[in-house]
Amino acid sequence: QFFAEGEISELWITFLDPFPRDGDEKRRLTSPKFLDMYKPMIQKNGLVHFKTDNTGLFEYTLELVKSREDIEVLAFTHDFYQSEMRDDHHGIKTRYEKTFSDKGEKIKYLKFRFK
Repeated sequence: QFFAEGEISELWITFLDPFPRDGDEKRRLTSPKFLDMYKPMIQKNGLVHFKTDNTGLFEYTLELVKSREDIEVLAFTHDFYQSEMRDDHHGIKTRYEKTFSDKGEKIKYLKFRFK
């Protein structure tokens, strides 16, 4: 335990290993196991932000959060830098985000909260 219950107002999950092989879904940081771990740490109405270049991981995560009754999807895009959401992020890019953007990869973004 590193965080107390309700201690986190926003959680950013960015450019994680997609674990693309069959059977590795449970290792993804957006799998049900990890979402259930995050939920008690996040304040009521706290936000979870997810960014990735990996389409498979993004689709997996988007489908998963949409299927859960305890999660409200607030926004998502398949092309973050061509969306109006980019203005809310102060131009901050991780090293991986810059690498993938420079290669022409579209950055996917998802914002949700636990109910």
